[in-house]
Amino acid sequence: MAAAELGPPAAVTQSGDIYSAYFVKLQQLWLKDSKKLFSTVAQECFGNVENPYKLCLVCIKLCPDLNKGKGYNLATTLVGELKVFLSKNGKENYASSLTQALQHDAFHLLIRQRNMSFTKTVINVFNLIDIKQSFLPLLQDMLKQHRFKDVCPLATFLNLQSHFTMDELLCPLLLEDKISVIEDFLAGSPRHQKEFLTLLDNIVGKVVFVEDLIQRHNVGQIQKVKSKKNLTNVATRILKKYKLDIAICPHIEKRKQLSSLRYLFYKHFIEHGMPMKAFRSLLHDAVQDNEALQLAVLDFSVEYHSPELGAYFAKRYDIAPEKVPHQIADAMKKDLDEISSALDSSVDGDVSYASSEEKGDEFYTLKIPDENVLMIDTVDSFVECLEILKKKDLVAIDTEWKPTFGIGQEETAALLQIAISTHVYLIDIFTLRSVLQTEHWDMIKFLFTSPDITVLGYGINGDMSSISKIHDSLKDMFSKKQKTIDFDYTKKVLTQKCPEVFKFDIKKYKGLSGLVYACFGKPLDKSAQFSQWEERPLQPFQRSYAALDAWCLLEIYSYLEEQMADLELPDWKTLKYDNEPKKEKLKDGSGRGRSGGGEGASWRDPLGTKRPVPASEFKAACDTMVQGLARLLRSCGIDTVSLENEQDHEYCITLYEKEKRVVFTRGKIYYRLRKYIPANYCFCVESEVAQSQLEEVIAAYNIVVSVSDVFTRCTVCNSDRYIHVPSNVMGHIKKLKEQELWSDVLLSGPIGAEDGQWHIQRLCHG
Repeated sequence: MAAAELGPPAAVTQSGDIYSAYFVKLQQLWLKDSKKLFSTVAQECFGNVENPYKLCLVCIKLCPDLNKGKGYNLATTLVGELKVFLSKNGKENYASSLTQALQHDAFHLLIRQRNMSFTKTVINVFNLIDIKQSFLPLLQDMLKQHRFKDVCPLATFLNLQSHFTMDELLCPLLLEDKISVIEDFLAGSPRHQKEFLTLLDNIVGKVVFVEDLIQRHNVGQIQKVKSKKNLTNVATRILKKYKLDIAICPHIEKRKQLSSLRYLFYKHFIEHGMPMKAFRSLLHDAVQDNEALQLAVLDFSVEYHSPELGAYFAKRYDIAPEKVPHQIADAMKKDLDEISSALDSSVDGDVSYASSEEKGDEFYTLKIPDENVLMIDTVDSFVECLEILKKKDLVAIDTEWKPTFGIGQEETAALLQIAISTHVYLIDIFTLRSVLQTEHWDMIKFLFTSPDITVLGYGINGDMSSISKIHDSLKDMFSKKQKTIDFDYTKKVLTQKCPEVFKFDIKKYKGLSGLVYACFGKPLDKSAQFSQWEERPLQPFQRSYAALDAWCLLEIYSYLEEQMADLELPDWKTLKYDNEPKKEKLKDGSGRGRSGGGEGASWRDPLGTKRPVPASEFKAACDTMVQGLARLLRSCGIDTVSLENEQDHEYCITLYEKEKRVVFTRGKIYYRLRKYIPANYCFCVESEVAQSQLEEVIAAYNIVVSVSDVFTRCTVCNSDRYIHVPSNVMGHIKKLKEQELWSDVLLSGPIGAEDGQWHIQRLCHG
């Protein structure tokens, strides 16, 4: 069909008939899926009529899919073509054609459908913001009809937020659990941001009760209002996004602080993942200026049966005797130094502080003298160090930072480790960042962007991203990197291509420790990873840990060079992982192809097959956009990490790089993550409903969920370990539930004589 055939017949006037005729022709092309010809013809149609705005509206009204809410439909495409036409031919040349009557006609089309992409484009093309005040009466009428979800995005796109109070619009939306709609509304209204945060804080702090809100607003479709934990996460996300002061939310701040303390206690006492000195240091950092938190530490110490720890903090902060729990009284009889020594010599403290010689049989250790591990904490030593490094052709890097808790705190590199064959330089970023000048940071940038220097790392993208945030001159360092080797990727490639290069089981340990074990038969000791990296001077165990994390990369490099030569295999640096599938399209309801989430549909397991994947073998990571999906995946027995609302989306990249998890997200975040994550490991979920999202994922990745998989994982914390709980203990838990402590319990020890061996303790479930 030639485009010229669509010119207006000589006998036909510019009436509604010709507009309808044009629609018929365009619809025929649309159904034939001839995109290029459709665009050409649409442009000619707009040029052939007196009023292209009117033609567009007539065609949109005739579109059968207008109200179906599809992101890719005929109506949306027509508005896009009109936008292109006006851009090419000068929008000002058609200003007289855009009457207020047409603008109101366009607005009435918007309130009939919920395609946000269509709505935004129409508002832009038809200049609806110019007469936005005239739409207020209609929006107010929609509010009276309880069409809150329809009013909110229109008010947002038209910048009419100031004309609506939080009580009349945002409160009902909160009760309907339309948090995402509210967050879009808040973007253009600082006043509403603070008011909404205050409401969330009052709900969490029990100043305002949801039941009272329900009675006051009489909302028709009340949804289950999110838990206090989820409301806290929503507030955290808003505070971080708009860089607002946490003082707006005192109840939420207290809740977050207590949650951080719970996590530290859990990390040390339950996971045994943090040595005593590091544990005490982080506790001190968290509570030093807050008496309420200091008292909370005493309570937690009692719950975790560590009266010495409670006594240590009671004495350190000189807490009044009447405020100290009686369980700590006996430990308080000792002086502070004696208590500190007892804590450090305890089993928990001693294991993590064993010397390198004592750990030599169990863990991989540093093979260079301690005096060759140099702390770089002055400008002169920094310059001298970088002058040495820039002459090398091979260096290895790693970074460390202090664990962060609370809101608005960003993980910033405190230590940069750079290793060469004979030395490891520990560059004290925390100390130097205030004294180094631009020319000094340029030296770091040169090291990482020089074509003559090969830089080794493990998950190197994360390290370089962390370094690039330190100074403005380093911002483009990541994009300009030259010769880098990421051993995380190398491990994946060699496992697939040349597994015989490894002498030991590559799957026994995770991460860098697993790669070291596969090469040398001993893992790394990671007990110092979670410690206070901004405290100076660094402890000896921290120096050893930091130095080894960088230096072992050089050892791995040498090992692989030798093994490849002995096995007469191809150069390991040139091998590529061949599990990058071609993009495949899924079909939507109309039979038209779509991409987006479909890119993940061709995912294959690491063996490169299309076999069904058992739920127990699949590993997922859910962005903050799809937290509901995470809970459903866990209920199917799928190992799923769910980002907390305060966590940055970039953490998904780390989860892919470190653990090869398939990342699920929605919207623009998908395209941001796809720059760093292969298509087969990153999936854009299209549905807004969690159950439908689960169906998408199961179908796209061919996951097989058996009866034995269901509820094998906790939907809250992802643990796959359960304990049998007697009925009498459940009675005690029910009492805790009534006190809103349901998710904060740990079972162990005796409650009393009648309860045998059970005891209920408060503990952060996650």
